[in-house]
Amino acid sequence: LDRFADTEVFDPLGMGQTRFRLPARLKRRTAPSGIWRGQPVPGDVNDQNAAAFGGVAGHAGVFSTGRDLARFAQVWLKEGMGPKGVWVSPASMRQFLTRGPRSGTRLLGWDSPELAGEEPSIYGTLISQSAYGHTGFTGTELWIDPTHDLFLVFLTNRAFDPKAQDSMKGLKAVRTELSDAAIRLVPHSCAQQLVARC
Repeated sequence: LDRFADTEVFDPLGMGQTRFRLPARLKRRTAPSGIWRGQPVPGDVNDQNAAAFGGVAGHAGVFSTGRDLARFAQVWLKEGMGPKGVWVSPASMRQFLTRGPRSGTRLLGWDSPELAGEEPSIYGTLISQSAYGHTGFTGTELWIDPTHDLFLVFLTNRAFDPKAQDSMKGLKAVRTELSDAAIRLVPHSCAQQLVARC
């Protein structure tokens, strides 16, 4: 999986800071996601199941940067067009973004907002029905909104402090507010300019 991700995703999209099992040069720059024997642990997967697989699993273990995730999001906004041409066909992209009859808000590898729910969505209240994204246990979030021509990358290390109370509940509130703020603050005409700077 890690070699496939390197050769088919990260390298073709110019995501040079994104890897499973980070090399030492990248670990030094990584925020810790846990504590082991009283010491912060940067660059090691937080999920114990993924750790049992050597840090490589489909559900956990990828480390990245905001810049690399911006590159990834841009390709999704451009319907599969990567820096070197077509990365994935638009038809394949649509397959990933099509809900199944019993999948609820889940897509293939993504989630989509539940805008009619009783509680506010982590995607906020202003996001479009066409949006999709992914969140992680440690506090990560990436969402892409084709209607607004906008994406949001939010990287935290929520799981770093095991004594923090209600950190998931607090993070949900922050995600909701941040999502709405991003849509309010970036007028549609500025979205391409913002994306181009990443």
